[in-house]
Amino acid sequence: MSGWPRRAHETPFHARSASKRPGARKAIQLVRQADRVATLCSDVVGDIAGTLSGALAAGLALQAEPSIRGFGAILAVALVSAVTIGLKSAAKGLAIRRADTIVWLVGRVLEAIEAVLPLHILEPRPKRRRGGL
Repeated sequence: MSGWPRRAHETPFHARSASKRPGARKAIQLVRQADRVATLCSDVVGDIAGTLSGALAAGLALQAEPSIRGFGAILAVALVSAVTIGLKSAAKGLAIRRADTIVWLVGRVLEAIEAVLPLHILEPRPKRRRGGL
């Protein structure tokens, strides 16, 4: 799902932000910082998904019958890997087609988290000064 922040457009969120729709301001920050968000999604979330699918495969292999444990382990790892790759591929296509909707949903979730917890997720970048030091 690494492509969705880069495929989203900032324009629809300005209209939503002007009408005070929840999540619009965070969505603008997500689009403006798409490089950071894409890195987080592709690296961190991908590593977590890989670790969990590996743990699932190991658990399935250990539950296999002792007489077929070697073959069962190979089959479990192959099955979990195939499902993981297939679902990631399907999710990436969906994320690219529905990028604006996903960015707005993530913006709403981030604003809800910030309303409940004393966190400031995805702070806006400081403005650069023009000229001078």
